[in-house]
Amino acid sequence: MQRAVRAIVATFASALPGIALGAEATRLELSFHIFTGGYHAVTMAADLDLGPERYRLETRTSTNGIADVIFRFTQTARVEGALTASGPRPLRFESTSDGRWNFRLIEMAYGAAGPELRKLEPPAEADERDEVPEHLRQATLDPLTAAISAILREPDRPCTGKAPVFDGRRRYDLHFEAAGYDTLKADQPDGFAGQALRCRIVFEPIAGFMKQYEDRTREARPPTELWLARLAGARQWLPVRMVSHSGIGRATGHLVSASVDDRPVLLTRAASR
Repeated sequence: MQRAVRAIVATFASALPGIALGAEATRLELSFHIFTGGYHAVTMAADLDLGPERYRLETRTSTNGIADVIFRFTQTARVEGALTASGPRPLRFESTSDGRWNFRLIEMAYGAAGPELRKLEPPAEADERDEVPEHLRQATLDPLTAAISAILREPDRPCTGKAPVFDGRRRYDLHFEAAGYDTLKADQPDGFAGQALRCRIVFEPIAGFMKQYEDRTREARPPTELWLARLAGARQWLPVRMVSHSGIGRATGHLVSASVDDRPVLLTRAASR
């Protein structure tokens, strides 16, 4: 069960590329409620600071309600990096998660040779997975930088391209594809209603997955779907709804609060395209 929650968290973190930053934005704060089986199971927050040459992104996730009673899970991940002509380049990445059954830690630093694992708990062999070979780690991004890499290169084209990811344990690619506009109805109090751009995110596993789940991991799975909208008071595309599939079924995330440069964004009024 905890593995399924971790999969939901990773999936929704990968949906952050929908955020397309304008030149005036320096700080973005988002909060999501994630539902599965009709229950509010997970809360996730994301804070992005963007400067002329640097960026910092942090996500915080925790189980909620009955999910917290049964298998308590919290995770914090953060990255600091440089903005270059070829796109964002991570410098330091760390992720810590703690649950009722285990504790996990990843710390990586980046240099000319690519990512260097500073800490990994538990190690790959204790986690019943093969270590990702060095040649597959080269020219990869951490999960959070991958989440914003496409839009920082092409801010007018959210959810496009491919991101090669090494998260300290696993090597995979994320493929982003815009899929037209949908009209959404508000299915949460004060939730978003209106036109939104639908994006598909396809997860392609490559190496480093737990052996007991490897065959299942490589089975074709439905893409994650992400809906983006431009809301009144914000120049950015903001993710307003997300849907993914995990070992515990369909998970749906809703944006419940947002602010740009410490100014709250009204979620219920969409700006015209």
